[in-house]
Amino acid sequence: MQAIGLCRFSYPAIGGFQVGHESMADRIAYLYAEERLEERFRLFETVALPCLRAQTDPDFELIVVIGDSLPAPARARLEALLEDLPQ
Repeated sequence: MQAIGLCRFSYPAIGGFQVGHESMADRIAYLYAEERLEERFRLFETVALPCLRAQTDPDFELIVVIGDSLPAPARARLEALLEDLPQ
């Protein structure tokens, strides 16, 4: 059986947030605020990545969903973190 992990990394979707926003632009500004993004990276690096790196199931795949508006430095940082992850 194939197992697929889905990680929505600060993806600006409609709905599904505890904090409401007047517009999508407001949501994007909230999601990609420097302090919030740094917190997300800290959690990803210290909680999610160690678990993912310990995954040994060869049928496990990880999908990381990001928005088109994720700032380029954050996207590059995320891609670098995932670069050597076999999933």
